[in-house]
Amino acid sequence: MRHPFGESISDFVISVGSDNAAILTPNATLTGWSDKESGTQYALAVDSSGTAMDQWVSDSNGHPSQPAYAPDEVLAMWVSANGGPRVLMLCSDLADLVTADASAVAQLQAQLSAHLSAVNPHAVKFSDLADASPSTPLNGQVWAWDSTAQKYKLVNAGTGSGGSFNNAGGNVITIPNGDYTTQAMKIILPAGDRTSTNAPNTFSIFWNAGTDSVPNLQETWRLNEYGEQRLQPSAPNRVASRTKQYNGSQTANLEEWTDFSNNVLASVGPTGAMRAPNLGTLFTFSVTGSVSAATGKHRIYNDCGTALTIRAVRASVGTAPAGSALTVDVNKNGSTIFSTQTNRPTIAAGSNTAKAPAINTTSIADGEYFTVDVDAVGSTTAGSDLTVQILAY
Repeated sequence: MRHPFGESISDFVISVGSDNAAILTPNATLTGWSDKESGTQYALAVDSSGTAMDQWVSDSNGHPSQPAYAPDEVLAMWVSANGGPRVLMLCSDLADLVTADASAVAQLQAQLSAHLSAVNPHAVKFSDLADASPSTPLNGQVWAWDSTAQKYKLVNAGTGSGGSFNNAGGNVITIPNGDYTTQAMKIILPAGDRTSTNAPNTFSIFWNAGTDSVPNLQETWRLNEYGEQRLQPSAPNRVASRTKQYNGSQTANLEEWTDFSNNVLASVGPTGAMRAPNLGTLFTFSVTGSVSAATGKHRIYNDCGTALTIRAVRASVGTAPAGSALTVDVNKNGSTIFSTQTNRPTIAAGSNTAKAPAINTTSIADGEYFTVDVDAVGSTTAGSDLTVQILAY
């Protein structure tokens, strides 16, 4: 909020005249500053909306010709006339601000007095309440609602050695609808090395292989002392972990392993197919002896039962071409996967291998097939013993 300056009866520009007489100074240029001697000059405005003021001057009587509005929340500033010494000037509405603050303080004082005069406003103990059953609490006990007695009672909460928390009805944490910032639960582990034999797990789930009277607890799931997940089956014939497909219509991956930026390194697809660089399918074509340009007739089908992503295409020869390059093309169902033909694997003269710099068609469905064309060979030496490998997973 901007506040006005220069409307007070004391806001006049005074100069020293002859015989050291004080005289009113008309047409003086006024500037506002944040400090008496240094600081920054304020950008003044003609109104509270911030409309810039070209110049702030005194009128014929030495009084500011119009009020000037300082930047937001400035209540006092140092004013200089014609570049002379600076004098502290208070905003014209300071009295109104003080009156408003005094009224607010009075209201708060009245509310505080009413609160303090209430009967025992803060000293009521939980055990003093009508719906609580008082008793001497033990270490680690908490208040819990007993629906039979219709009272709160002290129960063991599990803190301390050997404690446990029995919650027969389950526990529900409800975040208010529309609250997308509140976290249901956060567990912060202490800093430092927790690998000692006494470091407890962060969280554990046990299966009771015995009975209630003679328990035989077997740990099946836990977050270790660093919060890392650990699983083990409860019996040799049981599955430790199962990820179930969504209602038979899964489209996203069932499982993913990613780098720190969530780029997928390996995954289990919606049909259970595993995708990983070390599990790739290598489709291979080869020509023994000297190579000649020809349209590929040999087909290799994708029989993996799922679509694959084409990751790389490489061509290699035992004898390098000479005079010009050897170029191959890869087709899927008879159409090139290199709509940009400059992306085809091209073995330069004198070289033995080349990898496609980019692949335009990157998927091959189950039941589709590859063929390979030789589009060009070396002009002096064609090149011999060609192998074309297509990596997909």
